[in-house]
Amino acid sequence: SVVASDFFGPHARNAHAGERMVPTVLAGRSPRVLGSPDVPHSFTYVAALAAAMIAAASKPAAWNRVLHAPTGPAGTQRELVAAFAAAAQMPAPKVGTIPTWLLRAAALVNRDARELAEMLYQFTDPFVMDSTYSEELLGLRPTPLTEAAAATVQWWREQ
Repeated sequence: SVVASDFFGPHARNAHAGERMVPTVLAGRSPRVLGSPDVPHSFTYVAALAAAMIAAASKPAAWNRVLHAPTGPAGTQRELVAAFAAAAQMPAPKVGTIPTWLLRAAALVNRDARELAEMLYQFTDPFVMDSTYSEELLGLRPTPLTEAAAATVQWWREQ
């Protein structure tokens, strides 16, 4: 099994760093994120996840293990927003938050909000993934954030 942290990239619409974040940045508006925008959080680029799955499938030494997709150093949601803005050659917007109380109130009547509220700890406390072992086993490295952000912005602009 190859696992990833929260992911982003082309075709990753329904992700924390997907349709709620990138189009908002491209429109010059302020995105609102879950938890704290300044807590370290690992984000995995979808192309790195796909490459890891392909490499693991063809390498018997990787079978029957749980591997982490190559994931760059944990940054903050604010830094990810800034990377998307830089890739779009725009100024970094302010980053707001979705109030925790609002999410928990919505969770009382909405299943999707309930699922988000259950996972909120991943955005209020550091959520850091170390993929060093898997990178060495599979011979892969994470895609640099500037490159991944540029490809993500390009894809969203084409939508």
